[in-house]
Amino acid sequence: MCSSYQQLTEHRSPLLILLKPPSECIGIDDALLCNASAIIYGSFNLKVLRPLLVTSSAGLDKVARLDKQALEAKAFEAQAAFFRRFKRLLWVERSFSVGRDSILDPQGFPAAWAWLKGDRSVQRVVQEWNRITLSNQAPKVEALMRDVTRALKTGGGEPAFADVYRLAEEASKKVTILSQIGRADGLQVCHADTLVACCLLDTEGALTGFERRCEVGWDDKYSGKPLFEAAEASVVCTLWADDEAQKVELQRQSFSVLQAAIPPQDSGLS
Repeated sequence: MCSSYQQLTEHRSPLLILLKPPSECIGIDDALLCNASAIIYGSFNLKVLRPLLVTSSAGLDKVARLDKQALEAKAFEAQAAFFRRFKRLLWVERSFSVGRDSILDPQGFPAAWAWLKGDRSVQRVVQEWNRITLSNQAPKVEALMRDVTRALKTGGGEPAFADVYRLAEEASKKVTILSQIGRADGLQVCHADTLVACCLLDTEGALTGFERRCEVGWDDKYSGKPLFEAAEASVVCTLWADDEAQKVELQRQSFSVLQAAIPPQDSGLS
């Protein structure tokens, strides 16, 4: 992680692997970051980072005077500017690559779980993580359904259909998480950080065909959904699948990359 200047000053072309909100990078000089390449898993990490970027650039007093829409626009502009500070940046998201619901579980990716079968400590960690996830997500689904009901009560006016759509999409994602965890008896992980690992392990270029050099915008109608515009001169690259068939193929290729990295079970490396 980018926890100090040392990693950036000791190497001419460092690679930063950003698997948590990279708040440490905000205050680092452009002269250092412009020499660094980075790979980041977005989603929650960027959701947490965006307000920090706005505050650091605009100041708390100016942020407090912005309305919600203006603040969101400012946040995505700050995110785009942050990406451009790097020499190269690969932005990985499940939703526009392998699919929002892509996971590693014993049914879909048996090789990893067979390898971990004898390691009860790892299995317990995964199950405890998923138990906490269930505890956190279930109340949120209930709250979202209450929000849908409120969106429908508009005092005789038209229901707020756009709000219902946004809330239903968010609830659907959380319900799918609950279902996946239950189906796998708690032995599953989302194909997120593991997808970043695939990019690092892909020495044969299996995923290269899915890379897209692009500029990043956002759809301000539905919670800042990313929009990509092809731009060969951009420093930003993403993994992208054009349709469901490509998402399935990208997932298959990424699983193959991971499976090739798993040592044989008799290697003594379990």
